[in-house]
Amino acid sequence: MRNKTGKPDFSASAPPPPLASYDYPSLPITKNRQELISLIENNSVVIIRGATGSGKTTQLPQFILDYYSEKNAPCNLVVTQPRSIARWVARERKCTLGSLVGYQVGLEKMATEHTRLIYMTTGVLLQKLVGTKSLTEYSHIFIDEVHERTEELDFLLLVVRKLLHSNSRYIKVILMSATINCSEFAEYFGTPICSQMNPAYVFEVEGAPYAIEEFYLDDLCSLIPHRVDEPYITVEMYNVAVSLIQSFDELEAKDQRLGFKQQYSSSYVLVFLPGLGEIHYMQEALSKLVRKRLQVYPLYSSVTLEEQNGVFLVPVPGYRKIILSTNIAESSVTVPDGLIDFCLARHMVCDKETSYQSLRLTWASKTNCNQAGRVSKGYCYRLVTKEFWSNEIPDYVVPELRAPLANIMLKVKLLDMGDPRSLLSTALSPPNLNDIERTVLQHKEMGALSLGNNGQGQKRFDGELTFLGRMLANLPVDLHLGKMIVLGHVFGCLEECLIIAASLSLKSFFAMPSLQQLAGYRSKLSFAHGVRSDSIAFVNAFKAWHTSRNKGELRHPKDELEWGKENCIQIKRIREVAELYEDLKKRTSQFNMHVIENPLPMDYSSLHKQRFILQVVIAGAYYPNYFAQGEMDEDLSGHDPKTTVNLPPYSFLYYKQLQSLCGQVKSIAFDGSRGHVEFSRMTTRGSGVLPEVSLALLAHQRHPLDLFVHPSDEVESHAGSRTICHMRYVVEVGHFWGFQAGEASMEKQRYLTAEINSRELCPVPVSLYPNLLCLAPFSEGDEQDVCAALGACILLKETTLMPHIHGLPALITMLFSPVIELRTNEERTSYTGALCGLGWNVQSHEAVLPEHDTELAFDVKFGVEDITEINALCGAINRLVCEGPNGPLHLGPDRINSLQEDCRERLVRLFTKSPPREDLVPVYYEEPNKWNQVWWIPVKMEIVQKEDGKNKGVLFQLHPVTLLNM
Repeated sequence: MRNKTGKPDFSASAPPPPLASYDYPSLPITKNRQELISLIENNSVVIIRGATGSGKTTQLPQFILDYYSEKNAPCNLVVTQPRSIARWVARERKCTLGSLVGYQVGLEKMATEHTRLIYMTTGVLLQKLVGTKSLTEYSHIFIDEVHERTEELDFLLLVVRKLLHSNSRYIKVILMSATINCSEFAEYFGTPICSQMNPAYVFEVEGAPYAIEEFYLDDLCSLIPHRVDEPYITVEMYNVAVSLIQSFDELEAKDQRLGFKQQYSSSYVLVFLPGLGEIHYMQEALSKLVRKRLQVYPLYSSVTLEEQNGVFLVPVPGYRKIILSTNIAESSVTVPDGLIDFCLARHMVCDKETSYQSLRLTWASKTNCNQAGRVSKGYCYRLVTKEFWSNEIPDYVVPELRAPLANIMLKVKLLDMGDPRSLLSTALSPPNLNDIERTVLQHKEMGALSLGNNGQGQKRFDGELTFLGRMLANLPVDLHLGKMIVLGHVFGCLEECLIIAASLSLKSFFAMPSLQQLAGYRSKLSFAHGVRSDSIAFVNAFKAWHTSRNKGELRHPKDELEWGKENCIQIKRIREVAELYEDLKKRTSQFNMHVIENPLPMDYSSLHKQRFILQVVIAGAYYPNYFAQGEMDEDLSGHDPKTTVNLPPYSFLYYKQLQSLCGQVKSIAFDGSRGHVEFSRMTTRGSGVLPEVSLALLAHQRHPLDLFVHPSDEVESHAGSRTICHMRYVVEVGHFWGFQAGEASMEKQRYLTAEINSRELCPVPVSLYPNLLCLAPFSEGDEQDVCAALGACILLKETTLMPHIHGLPALITMLFSPVIELRTNEERTSYTGALCGLGWNVQSHEAVLPEHDTELAFDVKFGVEDITEINALCGAINRLVCEGPNGPLHLGPDRINSLQEDCRERLVRLFTKSPPREDLVPVYYEEPNKWNQVWWIPVKMEIVQKEDGKNKGVLFQLHPVTLLNM
């Protein structure tokens, strides 16, 4: 709240209650208490620099709280840290969490009107400031860990700086960092004085909380080569870690013999590894140490709650507990004994060209590695050389772009402070103009920003926020999931879409126990109910759990845990999904989108229809992320890959054992040295991939079939004594490439060979340019980063396989594409295909977003009436969610039900046309992916939509229809 002078007004709020005698812990920051209070009270922005564990996060806010309590003055403090810190501070002050000290993290809020010190995540604070466009709700804002430089944190700094210089001049801002160099932050928050920028004050907290004895690879062994050309764990480095764990016993025994205090006691050892694959490898290596008494616990995001709890149990006397963890334990697990760190981490990065995110293995920063010794003395073993640690490991990671600008762009539009380019240019690390343009175009493709004059002038970098965009900005989920929720409301499956959005936004509640992953996959497969969709499996599992709870079958926690164990579902995580589901339901209700409570039971036909509509909604939300099913695997010798599993070579030797292992199957056939197990298809299962095939493939990846075979040396000696050897010859040379022996082909071949062989091979240190042929391998001394493709496969997660309907790919793409251009044959008597995407720039005649353009070649016959039906469905959707400036807020329940039923019927009629559309042989357009190819056609029916107050910012544009000659 603010008074007329612009100062924060907390007169209606009571001051902090009088505090009992409180002894501050002996931390480095404690001795600077009075000096820090004075600095904060006399400066608008103060930057506090101190080592991890110096007390910045926990003690400094308490200094200010106590100061205002002594003055009997009101205050309201916010700190950007998770709830664990709030619990620690409340316990330290012996007060109830949620009273004087509280927190707000995502859905969970534990605070009252009397709370004076609240801890919240960066995202929650950012959402609040964007919504209020002011800082005056708080007297002091503490922004911690500013050195991490995430995109969200950078935008929070931008918003705070912008508001601090406009309508919130009297708010105190405190930035806290563990990095050595704070000059960048000081200059960013500088104050103009006498035509000069005066940087913000930087105060350094001297000293470290506890001594940490650090060891490096060259302290452990000097014979192991350390590769630094790329972040990777070699077999030798795994062996070093295993040997180090083994040596702890020897060191302890040596101390005991000499009568020394056990300074190497490491009953707990935490090993930091970058990912799940590395954890499994290390776990397998430790399992071979049969003589060592070790309790090994993997700790990563998808382990069960029981496995997580085992990490914190006291080890059995005489045993050593080994925790193999990803960076999930950097701040949540404090091990008082030993820490082994490979100094590697996987970070989410975003490709600048495609905006697709992926996990990339990189060297961790010093800030992330400095975790031991936060609460007590500890020993840290870093498996890199000391020189590499000092010179190559970065102090902190500054990601160029770890996540797309999509969410940030919507918040910029909600702030309504001008052109996104101008506002984002004031960021600490401004994004590239190309990134801003690409983000704007992707929002237009999604419907969050209006198309307007697409690709022209300033509209390339801006667009008007639509009703969908406003809604997406207020939903705490990925933008595609937010669009799915809106489409779910349109087509009457809002409940299912809310469940999917909640499930995909959090860690999967399907348990994958480290030694029983096949059972976990089997459970997920059963919940899919024969539909090849991870999303629908989430829906069915959630509804089954929710129904059992409502019936009282899971009244006791023990019963619920047992149910989760039987179904391989993690109860804690499915409860978190339920909380997010309820939160999303409340948020959507504010936009007049309501879940139908206690719906009537559906018959089989209605269930089938509802499932199909849900699949279309999922596809619409994720346009244009569509993939076609690959061709049949040639290794199956013509067998159906949906019902057949391939066996290893020479499997016919174990025919009887295979029969007993596979059980009742349709057949076990052999083709030469290869074998195939074919499963029978039940008539009620449709034509999809059989569950037996999926389970067999997963079982082969995790637990191969165990066959009883003789040792190889015994077989060779036995066979050699009875075998007459003949000369062997090559039966099959495998794949090869060929070309026609015509003169034209031969000329091309000669030209290509001469072109390649005539070039001089250059070493990499020269300046690289396209089409340059370089010598390999690349040396470690190369000055330039050279990327090599490691594979041509894309890993798809949380997929949905669409039903087999003629023409479905083309219909889906045309329905949800912002712009389409129809292709016709030369006689203009039929449509042959369509180009779908974001259209073209009318000035440059180039595609606006070419990488998202899709050239379709129709395999069924579409007519003018089909395109008209698509436009009619788009218009029906627009009437439901886009009419008027407030979207559906002005519609009553009866009107909403009527429009929903109209959309559902139009959708089903479009995809299930009777009689079915005729099949066509696809004819590919001679100039694919080229726009504006129908300008010469004399008859073209343009669909004009007026962007007045009623139809402004529609979700789907109506497509122009090229008329055909009859």
